[in-house]
Amino acid sequence: VIIDETPELIQSALQHLDEELQAIPEKEAYELAEMFCPDYVRSTNFRLMFLRSTKFDATQAAKKLVTYWSRKVELFGPDRAFRKMS
Repeated sequence: VIIDETPELIQSALQHLDEELQAIPEKEAYELAEMFCPDYVRSTNFRLMFLRSTKFDATQAAKKLVTYWSRKVELFGPDRAFRKMS
């Protein structure tokens, strides 16, 4: 299925993603990421990766985003999880 990524669709999906993220109660690693690297976490391109991976299902994208940060902290520890990877 090919999705026509109009500016309206992207704006709406990003807004819905924000709402879904707010509704997730357990998201400690995600919240830490927002504190330590807010420009990255809130960037449109970063968020679109998760939306595209779920065919713009904001609920699933929010869960994936929270899981991403949890796993990153689990693998690299809180001291390294929020640094730029090269």
